[in-house]
Amino acid sequence: MARPMIVEITTRLENPQGFDRIDDMQRRMKSFRPVFDDIRSDLEEAWSKNFDTEGGHYGGWRPLSPKYALWRGSAGPILIRTGQLFNSVRSLHGAPNDIKDDEAFFGTNVEYAKFHQYGTTKMPKRPIIFEPNDAARKWGGWAAKYIADGETFGIKG
Repeated sequence: MARPMIVEITTRLENPQGFDRIDDMQRRMKSFRPVFDDIRSDLEEAWSKNFDTEGGHYGGWRPLSPKYALWRGSAGPILIRTGQLFNSVRSLHGAPNDIKDDEAFFGTNVEYAKFHQYGTTKMPKRPIIFEPNDAARKWGGWAAKYIADGETFGIKG
């Protein structure tokens, strides 16, 4: 049987300014709102790009059925007929999006989004809401930098 591993980290601050830095870090750990703002911007960019590339994040959405394409009329990007769904993920402000000190919610409240996200018996799945590749690592790095230095990435367009 393996023995548990104990890791102990000891720090030594030799100048009093170090204590101020720790106080600043503890204060920043009470609210991650600035990091969540950057994550919101990152999601807006990723989800908009997914529309622009017609599901490129997933290797492309299945094309419209010929019957629906004919009914729809003029050809246009998949999932953009009125623009309501696209606009709901292009700008993640207002309901249902919410940023609090220690959690954030992002998505869309467009009623028919779930049918595209998960598909139906008559419609293929065309996901619009997703976690971008490598997002957990990237966002974790942003949070660590924010705690340590108070810096955000300011990726707002």
